[in-house]
Order: sequence, then C-alpha cells, then structure tokens
Amino acid sequence: YTGRAFLVFDLSKEISGCNLKTHNLPKQDTIYEFAEFHENVHTGFRAYKITSIVIIQQEKFMENVIRTSRLVLIAVGLLIVSVQTFAAEPPVFTGRGEFAINGYDAVAYHTERKPVKGDSQFTAQWNGAKWRFASEENRSLFESDPERWAPQYGGYCAWAVSNNYTAKTDPDAWSVVDDRLYLNYNRRIRKKWSKDIPGNIKRGDANWPAVLKK
Repeated sequence: YTGRAFLVFDLSKEISGCNLKTHNLPKQDTIYEFAEFHENVHTGFRAYKITSIVIIQQEKFMENVIRTSRLVLIAVGLLIVSVQTFAAEPPVFTGRGEFAINGYDAVAYHTERKPVKGDSQFTAQWNGAKWRFASEENRSLFESDPERWAPQYGGYCAWAVSNNYTAKTDPDAWSVVDDRLYLNYNRRIRKKWSKDIPGNIKRGDANWPAVLKK
C-alpha cells in the first residue's frame, strides 16, 4: 500500500505509552507513507506521527483562514468607506462642469431679477465650486457674503431636497424668496414647489445638508 493515510486520535489519551499532549511534536510538514510505518515503526509511534502531522496541517490551515479572514474584513471595510465617500454629493451642484449654476451669475438673480450668464473674466472660488459673474461689482458682492447670494441647498433642486433627495437644476427655474435664491429641476417642478413654498422650505431646511449623504 503506497497511499497516504491520516489517522486522528483523541489527544487526551495515551497511545502505546506516549502522551501526545506533552510529547514534543515534529516540526516538519511531511506526509509519511503507511507502509513505512507498518514495516519499521511501532504502531503507537506511527499513530503519534500521523496524528501530529494532521495537527500541524490543521494549525497551518487555521492560520491561513484567520489571515485570509482579516484581509477580507479589511477589504470590505475599505470598500464600505469607498462607497460612502463616493456616494456623498458635493456641497455645491456643478453638473458635468466646474461652475455653479452652469456659470450663471448668482448675484444677478437678486439685483436684476433674471438669469444672467457670467463672464469668464469674473470668477470666484467658494465651497468647493467655481462661480462666474457678469461684473466685478457682482463678484465683490458675492465674495463679501456668499451665504446671502448663493442659491439655497447648494444649488440643488429645492423640490427634491424638500422630499429628501437631490437633483440637478435649470438656471431658468429660479425663485427669490425672502432674499434667498432657490433653484428647481425645471419650470414645471418650480410650479409644483411654489404651491407650498413655506412648507417646502421648512422641509428642505430640515433635510439639508444630511440629504447629501443619501
């Protein structure tokens, strides 16, 4: 017989006078042929050898399992962190470009009561986004108090935020209420939002900015 044998014994018992709990186990990772033990080694010693090999194999297996499990847990943790990081929306909506309100002048909504395209000569950086203005005067006003002139909810759709989610906006779907600028997805949604402005603003304020993480 030349096959390989694995015999498992109760380690709390003595086999042929050899206590497996206290005896030094061989360190080498070797699989012995059954015939070798049958011909040259005492039965008890053979059982000890084979049992010890099984134990060594099991210890190495468990070490690998623990090591692999730790790596998996680390990988899952990093994945969760990555997903959470990428899932959060930026504080200011810029769409596919880099400018807030698609490059329209935030101040002009207040002063001229209409959408005015900003000029590339007059830009500012605030809250992680770039802003364009139609004039140096408007840029200065914005930089002096951006919270007053910037659209509420980072320029995200006011109706969406009031319903606890975010959506893009159209610069033409705007409203100024109590000196605050609100943008909506389109004019149809602005009309819907306008049916209960106080209520929608109250709900939007309650959801902002936690809604960015949803």
